[in-house]
Amino acid sequence: MKIFGHINDLSTGESMPYVNIAREGTSIGTTTNNSGFFTLEGDNLDPNWEFTISHIGYTTLKRRASNMQGNSIYMNPSSTAINEVVISGSKYEPKKTTSWIEGLRAGLGLNVEKPNTTEAPTITVGNPGLPIGTPFQPQARRPEKTNPLIWIGLGVGVLAILVTVIIVSKNNR
Repeated sequence: MKIFGHINDLSTGESMPYVNIAREGTSIGTTTNNSGFFTLEGDNLDPNWEFTISHIGYTTLKRRASNMQGNSIYMNPSSTAINEVVISGSKYEPKKTTSWIEGLRAGLGLNVEKPNTTEAPTITVGNPGLPIGTPFQPQARRPEKTNPLIWIGLGVGVLAILVTVIIVSKNNR
């Protein structure tokens, strides 16, 4: 069996592209082409089946397959009034952060003025423990104060290794 037809706008008479024609509860259906024509073929199509014809902005229709054969079907435009929509917001004030260099200097006990910089918020998806849609704002972590002697000792150790490498490489020449 073959079901075919044409869909038009009732108010203008113009052809309607991309109208959905489907049998509810199944995967049987089609869509009109750019000129408003549709064709649905199959060995198991029943002329008594009812099809739903739908398009955004139009009243949904129901037609039997036998009533669609070669006919023009007219769809009535419809509109739905919605309640007032209010969109509101507030100004975002980014937090002042410290760069890693200032953090290192502060950790070494050096007196450095805090920079006057800002960072844009970072929004990620799927933050554990936060509701969906909650902006994730990483907190600046200040390093704990460390004893300057640790850094001096580390520097001396690296220097000793470099001197050893230089001496060994000169002796191997």
